[in-house]
This record gives sequence, C-alpha cells and structure tokens, in this order.
Amino acid sequence: MTGEIDDALERADQEHFTREHLVPVPDVDTLADLNLRIEQIEVDEDARHIDNRPTSVGFDFDYEAPLLAPLPVEEFDVGLTLTPKVDKTSRITVRQNKYSVPARFLGQNVRVSLRADEVWVFERHDLVVRHPRPAGRYGFRDLLDHYLETCGPSPDSRAAARPVEFSRARSVHPGPRRVLGGRPRGQRPGGRHPGPDRRPPERARPLHDRSEPGE
Repeated sequence: MTGEIDDALERADQEHFTREHLVPVPDVDTLADLNLRIEQIEVDEDARHIDNRPTSVGFDFDYEAPLLAPLPVEEFDVGLTLTPKVDKTSRITVRQNKYSVPARFLGQNVRVSLRADEVWVFERHDLVVRHPRPAGRYGFRDLLDHYLETCGPSPDSRAAARPVEFSRARSVHPGPRRVLGGRPRGQRPGGRHPGPDRRPPERARPLHDRSEPGE
C-alpha cells in the first residue's frame, strides 16, 4: 500500500512539473538549451513545499539522497547506437533530422550514438563530430569543414578542369569575345582579321570627283 501511495505522489509531482513549466512547450533551438532551462526550473523547485509540508522539496531530497544506491563507477555509453548511411550530400538522417559528416564517408554506414541532447559520430572507436540535437524535426546541422576537403586538389582535378581554367592558370588570353552577330569582335565577315600589317582598303572616290584631296 505504501508503494502505491509513493507512486501516486510521484505521478502527481510529474504532472505538476509538466503542467507548470512545459505547457506550452518552451521555444528553444536545441535540446541542450531545453535541458539548461529545466535545470534552472529544478533549482527553483527546490524551494517549493508540497501539501503544506514544513520542509521543502530540496530539503527532503538532501535527506533521502544518502539512502539511494550509489551510481556505477565504470563508464558506459548512455546513448542509443545507430548505423545510418551517409547520403550524397554528406549527411546522415537521425530521428528525422539531418547532420553533416566528413565527405570521405559518402555512401558508407557510420556508427552514431544518439544522446539526450547531442549526436556523436564515430569512425571505428574515434569520435569524429558532435552535433547538438534540434528541438524539432526536419532540421539541419551542417559544418563547413566537412565539405572543404572536396574542394582541394586531386590527381584527376587537372584532367577534368575546363580549358578556360587552364588558360587562366597559364596566363593565356582565352580568345576574342563573341558578339551578337556570331563573329569575334574585330573580325571581318570574310574571316580576315585586320592585323598590324593589313589595313582595310580605302573607299574608292566617285568618278566625277577628280579633285585632289584638300582642294
């Protein structure tokens, strides 16, 4: 009977906490921010009295804490282990949210530890990145450093480069600019280009005009 009463009091206390502080749901960006807000609420709740008791919640907890069983000494992973696949945008999807990973993992499955407020991504036993978990769904957590390695030089990058990029690197002019008529600027319709040793022919004067220039 005593256990049932304790369970009923615990449920009533949980309902009070949820109704007073979590309805409506706090507007936060990450679950870490939500946990910080809950910790501050718990500090304020330590001064609250239940059912006109002479002692506060915090005083009763300090009295009962030595009676609790000790926590385990050894370390253990408190997160949920998942193995999502990295998509073509170098992201993984965990609980309807997307997180970036280094681009070298494209198409591979990575080990993830889903925690209360963070997502940890591992490469074998090494921690690669830690992302804060968004408070809602369909969010994105991207790091620019994960995409920079795709911009570096590679053995095949020069073979796949465009000729314009080759010409700029070698300080070669890419050629005459095109105009609306479909010819390079300065080129005549016949395909001849007026170079330094070739001048366009002078226009012939009319036959009736036999006067010398300047008369």
